[in-house]
Amino acid sequence: MKTVKILVRSPSVSTPDNFSVHVGLEQSVEDIKRSIEASHKASPLARDMRIIWKGRVLEDADLVKSIYADEEAPEAQTVHFVLNSPVSVASASKRLASRSHTESPLATPSAKPRERSAHADSG
Repeated sequence: MKTVKILVRSPSVSTPDNFSVHVGLEQSVEDIKRSIEASHKASPLARDMRIIWKGRVLEDADLVKSIYADEEAPEAQTVHFVLNSPVSVASASKRLASRSHTESPLATPSAKPRERSAHADSG
């Protein structure tokens, strides 16, 4: 199966300019989403993505070869992905931040500053 390089951009999740995935021409848009989820630093969930190509939202069942149907010499095509909701964007941003920061050496599992409520003292 011939594989192609797809450049990926996103207005909703910070994405490096050179970010790309490789998929087979017979694979689906859903496979593109899964590849993005697996390799993007923010791990955006495939189920929350919409893939846009040339201004058209692609369906999960669309085949990758449909992106290349009008191209004589298939080179890397660019698609954009957006997340369906602000919650998805926030979740992806949190995953990205947690991957880019190391855990503080001052944080300990026993440090839980506000675990007690005002009702706990009235016993």
